[in-house]
Amino acid sequence: MTDPFSSDADSPQNFLLRPDWLRTLFGDRLYTQAQRWVEEGRVYGLRIAQAGRIITGFAAGAPSPDDTAGDERREPIREPGDGAVRCDARRVYIRLTPMPPVSRAAVSQAPASPALRAGGTDRETFQGECSCGARSPCVHIAAVSIAAAGRSAAASDPGRHSGLSRAADTPAHPIPAEAAKAMALHANMPAGTAPQQQLCYLLQPGTGGTQLSLWVGQRRLESDSARRARAEERRIDARGACAFVPRPTGATGEFPRYVDAQDRALLRELLHVDTDGPWPLGDRLGGKSGGVLLQRILATGRVWWRSLNGPPLRAGSPRTLPLVWEVLPSGDQQLRQRPDGTARSSGNEAGEHQAALELLLEVTPALCIDPIRNEWAALRLPYPEALLREHWNRPMRAQDVEILNEDIARQDPHAHFPRLRILEVRREPLQEVRARLLLGPGETHPASIHLEFLYNGLPVDSRQLRQGQATVRCVVPAARNAAVAEHGSGMILEIDRDPMLEQQLQERLEQALAQHAPGLAAADDASWLAFMMTGVPALQAAGWEIVLLPGFPYRLADGQGWYADIDAQRKEAWFDLRLGVVVDGRQINLLPALVDYLQGRIEAPCAPGASPGGSATIAHCRSGGQVLIRMEDGRWLPVTLERIERIANTLVELLDRTALNKRQALSLPVIQAGRLAQLSMALDGPAVRSNERSLLRLVEDLANFQGIRPLPAPAGFRAALRGYQQEGLGWLQFLRRYRLGGVLADDMGLGKTVQTIAHLLLEKAAGRLDKPALIVAPVSVIGNWQNELRRFAPQLKVLTLHGPRRKALFADIGCSDIVITGYPLLAIDAEVLCAHEFGFAILDEAQMIKNPRAKVSQAARLLRAEHRLCLTGTPMENHLGELWSLFDFLQPGLLGQEQQFQRHYRSPIEKSRNEQRREALARRIAPFVLRRTKDQVAKELPPKTQIVETLVLEERQRDFYDGIRLAMHRRVLEIIERRGLARSRITVLDALLRLRQACCDPRLVGTGAPNQDRSEGPDNLQSRNTDPSAEHAPPADQEHIPSAKMDWLRTVLPELVAEGRRILLFSQFTAMLALIEDAVKELNIPYCLLTGATRARDEVIQRFQAGDAPLFLISLKAGGTGLNLTAADTVIHYDPWWNPAVETQATDRAHRIGQDKPVFVYKLIAQGTVEEKILELQAGKHELASRLYSQRNASPAQLSRADLEALFT
Repeated sequence: MTDPFSSDADSPQNFLLRPDWLRTLFGDRLYTQAQRWVEEGRVYGLRIAQAGRIITGFAAGAPSPDDTAGDERREPIREPGDGAVRCDARRVYIRLTPMPPVSRAAVSQAPASPALRAGGTDRETFQGECSCGARSPCVHIAAVSIAAAGRSAAASDPGRHSGLSRAADTPAHPIPAEAAKAMALHANMPAGTAPQQQLCYLLQPGTGGTQLSLWVGQRRLESDSARRARAEERRIDARGACAFVPRPTGATGEFPRYVDAQDRALLRELLHVDTDGPWPLGDRLGGKSGGVLLQRILATGRVWWRSLNGPPLRAGSPRTLPLVWEVLPSGDQQLRQRPDGTARSSGNEAGEHQAALELLLEVTPALCIDPIRNEWAALRLPYPEALLREHWNRPMRAQDVEILNEDIARQDPHAHFPRLRILEVRREPLQEVRARLLLGPGETHPASIHLEFLYNGLPVDSRQLRQGQATVRCVVPAARNAAVAEHGSGMILEIDRDPMLEQQLQERLEQALAQHAPGLAAADDASWLAFMMTGVPALQAAGWEIVLLPGFPYRLADGQGWYADIDAQRKEAWFDLRLGVVVDGRQINLLPALVDYLQGRIEAPCAPGASPGGSATIAHCRSGGQVLIRMEDGRWLPVTLERIERIANTLVELLDRTALNKRQALSLPVIQAGRLAQLSMALDGPAVRSNERSLLRLVEDLANFQGIRPLPAPAGFRAALRGYQQEGLGWLQFLRRYRLGGVLADDMGLGKTVQTIAHLLLEKAAGRLDKPALIVAPVSVIGNWQNELRRFAPQLKVLTLHGPRRKALFADIGCSDIVITGYPLLAIDAEVLCAHEFGFAILDEAQMIKNPRAKVSQAARLLRAEHRLCLTGTPMENHLGELWSLFDFLQPGLLGQEQQFQRHYRSPIEKSRNEQRREALARRIAPFVLRRTKDQVAKELPPKTQIVETLVLEERQRDFYDGIRLAMHRRVLEIIERRGLARSRITVLDALLRLRQACCDPRLVGTGAPNQDRSEGPDNLQSRNTDPSAEHAPPADQEHIPSAKMDWLRTVLPELVAEGRRILLFSQFTAMLALIEDAVKELNIPYCLLTGATRARDEVIQRFQAGDAPLFLISLKAGGTGLNLTAADTVIHYDPWWNPAVETQATDRAHRIGQDKPVFVYKLIAQGTVEEKILELQAGKHELASRLYSQRNASPAQLSRADLEALFT
């Protein structure tokens, strides 16, 4: 056997458990089971003390039959109060004792030492004890040992993160709340303290009598203050207590070390009772022998009453027990302790008030518990103890009073025991029988329900009626009978019974319970509340009387209407919102309870817990179509689920656990005042109040908003606006009026530039353009903006900041109407631009700031402008995070912080396909996004025909592709197995890039040079393999492998040119365009070329538009946006792109306003390859994008494992 200890000077523990030694010690089966427990998070509260020699912890979960060493299973016992760990948690104590070198060597030569495997007192290296009672080592001991080994290994090597260590520190499954508190207490234990285990005895009363159970607790002693600790030495940490099974372990039958000699004797006597607990008092643990044993247990000073919280019971002096007979409403009488509280101990002063004693009558002599003094004591009775046992808690019938008094007199001739009262009995005819339902607090359940029959208006408890009983007896209250009131004597009325009507009323109650609250028997909160909401009104309508007794926990409150309170904050542009219901004239803020409900804690116990704001508690329960929220006074306020959903869809911030501030309000920016108007309409008009008139007026204006009026072009605008463009101008003016930002997201070619210029000219004519408007655009379209401004609004003074000489123009910014710059220069010149205040900040092709962490995005957010506008045909290309980035520029705070947006919208929509959340987001952004498609507004556009050319790979190209596919598939799987999918992104992208290159042309693969424009999405990453021949190298004759796509081009291009077609050919690979360029030269076809390296862009574009060349080769990144190429009527996409929006943008260079010819679009797809998979992904993305620009699989970086498998097969 290997040495279980290894020394490590750098480790906080001097001795480290070795997993291989533990496997040998426990055996493969037990070790595997325990290791699974650790991985599942069942080990917690782990502590390693005394330089690694002492290990303690909890192992939770019921072991399977294979987990134990053959001991029978036992039923769980009741928990010892609120602070105890759940019953299936077991406390483990492990002691490691290093052996002398000789002994270690001897052990190492005995790999399967029975002494070590069996577990006994003769072990020198490993001693494990567990409260489960099974033979050591059990699964609990093994699990704690393995977890400790993992933690020790991690502590000795900070760079190593063992899965076992993580499992011990942060379990995968939730830890019980009580156990988590205990762990926190252990972790924060002050220096100089040491946990000590001790055996605890717990007495708990119940409906079946009092029972005794055993627990293992942990106490701490302050080594530097022994005297002070002595007074508290019996206190234990109840939050760390767990049940104890009194079964000796090992061959010698020894108990764990914390069981002292006194306890051993007591445990053996308890085991002699023939059970391992809990033990009910009475039966075999009753009488004189039970009394003697119980007093010996009480004498240990480690007995608790009801709960392990607080100190144990102390011995007290004997108590007297004054008694009185209480007359019940039925006329029966029951023995009670005298309510004047005169029970005294022998040492009490006369008249000292005493609480009712708890009696232990199951043993002889009888004992009592004084819960106020926390003492146990004997009873000092002046009458026979048998009389007390005979009559305690047993109602005595009125007709038996005389016989019982005679019997008591015989046993107690000195009249110390109280006599029953003699009451007058009168007959009264039956007049009516009605039903009364009593709802009150329960004893073992939260609430109770009792049926009473009102005979002639007097109550009769249905539980006291006996079969065959002909009459009922009722005590006449003093208020009903003058004689009773005058003389104070009792009177009983005897009335003929109506059992048939009683049965009908009983059946009516059972029907109501079955119909409205089928789970009531299980004390389910939802069932109780459902019964209160529907069952009680139905019974009241049938004439039943309903009485709610004090302490009944399910009272309902009636709301008189909703309110929304808006409190303007001191900091500019923010306000606090409180939302709630008026109850009894008082405003109840429901936001804390709604936040709690929306976190999903519907099944939580409905115990009240007041929120810091004091408005409402966070307890709630769901019943049918209602959510019931518990208020501070204990009542439940019903709120319909439909209303909550509307609130959550409007105020999605409530889905965040930390949504509310310390004032229990939701902080919102003023720009979201429109949501309050939406909220007002969604909640059927709650009363909106505010301490800020301007804020309230803004909410009212938005609530009364009647729509947007189309506006004609302003005077001096040199063009006529189409109808939809006039609507767009009206919308832009609406945003300006309310100081809101927006996204003009019309399809490519519908004139976003024209509408924007008209908007700026209108502002100039109205005298509001007193500060320059900044337009940021891709460099490729700066010239287009200059041309369009000169063409449509030549009166505007335009300043273009571009090129190395732009710095000389910085001084002219303030005196210009329009300032144009490019995105690259925005980041470079950010300091200069941010020093100016602009009237408008307009981003053309605004998807350029879709990455919120990019420098250009950060620079854009720093711009100072009164109004902000984004122009883009694709507000979101890859994922919803890009949409958030745009709105973070337009209206910071509208969609919350990025992490909030991720939780509230992106994850539910993209991962869970949550339609309600998608609709909520669509409603949130609807006022700020204007999007029209060509099909909607530009009916005069010629048709666009999409043609997918599926090309079959020639045999050599197919072999080439399959060879790469198989090799890369194997490589990707290996990397994913080692690193996981998330950390294998570069490998996955590299593999997919090679496959796509093989589909285009085998010559692309392994060129070793950048062959792809820095395009959108993850494929802009170049292959990280600098030596492609080192792995998965193409064959030597790669240059001679044919390309199906190139062959198609060589055949089709001459035909298209001969037909007079004007062609745009897009590819994302610049290296592919170079190969196509060579082929076009061979075909003698004139062409133009536009890539990221092209300098004279405008000149190249003009050449094509003028008809100098029939073919325009364009890289997708360099020419996919911002160009007007209506001279073309044919578009060829040589290779498919992950995002269909990017391809659509490229196509719209030709299919746009001004096009007068039909447009044909060809997409070249290699059959049976990854390109077909891309086409399938595009179809799925386009369906979502048409609804909210939501594209779940926008790029390979977001693909699942199943998606990758599909791509490589």
